[in-house]
Amino acid sequence: MGVFAETEPANPEVAQKLKEEYLAKFLEAADEYSNSIAGVQALLEAASIKAELEGPTQAMELLRKAKAAARGTDLAALASMRIAGALELSDDFAGAAQEYEEAANHEDFPGRLPAMVEAARCYAAAGDDQRASALFARLESEAPDFAMPPHVRNQLSALSAEPVNTAAAESEESE
Repeated sequence: MGVFAETEPANPEVAQKLKEEYLAKFLEAADEYSNSIAGVQALLEAASIKAELEGPTQAMELLRKAKAAARGTDLAALASMRIAGALELSDDFAGAAQEYEEAANHEDFPGRLPAMVEAARCYAAAGDDQRASALFARLESEAPDFAMPPHVRNQLSALSAEPVNTAAAESEESE
């Protein structure tokens, strides 16, 4: 727990009522400040609350609306990251990979490199080893010292490795 840890009332009914109240307030702020940074941030907050109340897939409409309103900015990349997370939770790894890759293509987005790793990981999970390998190679060329979880690095490195022709190796051994 950090300084900014969220707390929730012990009474679940009160907590539910507060979330519903603040969902409405953030939606109102998003409407009042539509197509502005404040409006996009309100949509992102509303989506977080809606995900808590109804689940991540129900928050998707608000996330897509935030992404559209923030088009071309780093907030659009952040919205893509959140959309990708929701898609992953529903086992749509190909869709998640596309959203992560879109976020990774925002040059000034601070989460660009982690987004690239997540895109490669999700492409691999979706069975698109070629795209996963290409993104991993791009990451290695753009930021060779970028720290990523060892298990992800190993998984992506294995995709990039030259396939071993075991039949040829066995015929050489038998001669």
